[in-house]
Amino acid sequence: MVEEYVNRLQTRIAKAVKQGMWNLVKRLRYLLTNSHYAKLLAVKRVTQNRGKRTAGIDGAKWTTPNSKMNAALKLSDKKYKAKPLRRVYIPKPGTDKKRPLGIPTMHDRAMQALYALLATTNCRNNS
Repeated sequence: MVEEYVNRLQTRIAKAVKQGMWNLVKRLRYLLTNSHYAKLLAVKRVTQNRGKRTAGIDGAKWTTPNSKMNAALKLSDKKYKAKPLRRVYIPKPGTDKKRPLGIPTMHDRAMQALYALLATTNCRNNS
């Protein structure tokens, strides 16, 4: 149900772009980024991938259903500023050297996933 709603909105955005209805595109994008379903889907994608066990600089992990719901409710781009990345050094394959890896917080990953839904809409339009 959640994915169907988001897919429907993405399809509407792609059709509006093809027809050149830019005011409608703007409204639908706003609707998608502020949609409760899109926020739930973004949190779901962040908490079901392999990086779910890795906490960012704030140490927060969303493991319980209650914490996931609270996270979805707090996703908003109003006054949003990304937190610093947690820096971890991982070994390079084939050598003894290490390379840096930046790990964002769960909230930042969810915001990225939310905006990736818009980017997916743009990719659908181009293909």
